[in-house]
Amino acid sequence: MLRLLYRADLRAEAYAGLIAGFTFIGFQLVATAFLSGPATAPLPLRSISAMVLGPAALASSYSLLAVIITGLVIHLFLSSVFGVLFAVMAMRIAHATEGELLATTGQLALAGTTFGTVLWLVNFYVVAPLAGWTWFPGNTHHVTAFLGHAFFFGCPLGWVFGRIASSRLLETP
Repeated sequence: MLRLLYRADLRAEAYAGLIAGFTFIGFQLVATAFLSGPATAPLPLRSISAMVLGPAALASSYSLLAVIITGLVIHLFLSSVFGVLFAVMAMRIAHATEGELLATTGQLALAGTTFGTVLWLVNFYVVAPLAGWTWFPGNTHHVTAFLGHAFFFGCPLGWVFGRIASSRLLETP
């Protein structure tokens, strides 16, 4: 699998990020509705859209359509970027270890889980406070945020990337 991790197709890695992003946002919407009631389901998208629209987007009086569109665009864009970042990191680790690490889809899924956890910690507790987005750590169920980032973003990201990498290996002459 080492040979396949030398070849980068950023579109495929961005695609892995999109799939993980859809899995993640689906989990967040359902978990929020389950824990806080159906009326709060859009809160994850409100929090994301408020990064651009400002804190007013957190209010239930703000246009739900604007929140959904803006939140999805931002979330899926960032999911793609993080997918590419994960792929580049995984390829470098595989190269540095001569294929001993991150050589299987399972190892990539585990690495993705770790990546998702670190992403959550950095985004919520470093980036958000520095950017003034205090609603991320303040308005979020911490267990749900951890589970979402680790197991509904990171793990699928690593798994899909591993599947893409495996299919490349089969296509390589």
